[in-house]
Amino acid sequence: MMKGRLKTFLVFALIFSIFSATYTNTHTQTNISREEAEEIIGEAEEAIITAYQAIAKAEDAKANVSELVAVLNSAINLTDRAKLHYSAGRYAEAYQLAGQVITICDQTVIDANKLRETESLSTTFLITVGPITALIIAIWVYRVLKWWRLRRRERILKMRIRVVKDEGD
Repeated sequence: MMKGRLKTFLVFALIFSIFSATYTNTHTQTNISREEAEEIIGEAEEAIITAYQAIAKAEDAKANVSELVAVLNSAINLTDRAKLHYSAGRYAEAYQLAGQVITICDQTVIDANKLRETESLSTTFLITVGPITALIIAIWVYRVLKWWRLRRRERILKMRIRVVKDEGD
């Protein structure tokens, strides 16, 4: 149940980050120089690498990262589009797309870290609860078997010897 809520949260966070990056981008400017566009595209590529590393760590923790990988792929596609705009001389569009990529990657890193922490907590919980449950079951079985042996012993001690009369006597 917790994983379903986490997935829903991640989807809404992704949608929110995409819309917020689209409509309220802090990197939106009209007069962007070539160097500024080149610099922010480099930052976007670094953000993609950071997001990939965070996703890899979450996957190592046995988390389901398929949604995060899809988000990372969309960020890579946006980076490719930014590079196309850059090569065509449309530096403002390249700057804006690279800014969106940075925003998306930052949110992806946050989501991947949350997933990793959630999975590590659930793993720790299972490691802790497993032996405790086994111990409780072992004690219960021991007590039931002890009760059963005492019950059998008491039944045997309460038995009376009956004399059976032979028909021939």
